[in-house]
Amino acid sequence: MGYIEQIKYKKNMKLPKNINKVTLIIAGIIALTHLSALILMPMFPERVASHWNEQGQANGYMSKILGIYLIPLVLTLTTLLFYYIPKLDPLKKNIEKFKSHYEYFILSFAIFMFYLYILTVAWNLGFKFNFSLFMIPAISFLLIYTGFFVEKAKRNWFIGFRTPWTLTNDKVWEHTHKFGGKMFIVCGFISLISLIYPIYTIWFILVPVLTSSFLIFLFSYLAWKHYV
Repeated sequence: MGYIEQIKYKKNMKLPKNINKVTLIIAGIIALTHLSALILMPMFPERVASHWNEQGQANGYMSKILGIYLIPLVLTLTTLLFYYIPKLDPLKKNIEKFKSHYEYFILSFAIFMFYLYILTVAWNLGFKFNFSLFMIPAISFLLIYTGFFVEKAKRNWFIGFRTPWTLTNDKVWEHTHKFGGKMFIVCGFISLISLIYPIYTIWFILVPVLTSSFLIFLFSYLAWKHYV
């Protein structure tokens, strides 16, 4: 096959219908976590640190096998669940409308879990650092991206802010998710303040998220009263 024919062949190559580049990247991340666990297993201590306190110091441990394979397994099962959810939803046609955004959300979650795995591996291989401090940017990233993502979501039964009022009306759903998306973006930026005051990390993350959740719930009711 000549050079020109090879280029034409590559251009005509298509991924299977249900597989795209984002899906392949996600699969690659999952495969990399499992491969890393297999390779690094002999280097890990018998008791693996698996939980850290507000000061970023390990205060929880588990067995070597469970400790090194927990995150890869959680990532794998959660990703499979994410891909299976649309098949169960009575409003699956609505999910198709924001499918690309949904897949990028799955990718962002996979990146988050992979980053968490890297930190866990590094700590247990002897690199000591403030674990919580290193987690703050990742949590902020996930909150901010979730905010952008939910603004694109259409009414469905599994993804987004599902209240008795958003599930019954498209306008209520749309306005609630635009409001809620902005709230989560704000939460993401607020959480970055923890980099300056790390001992208050839990407050700069948990309080804004809980407050936003309540306001989103209330907003959905008020929007329903307005539009219905």
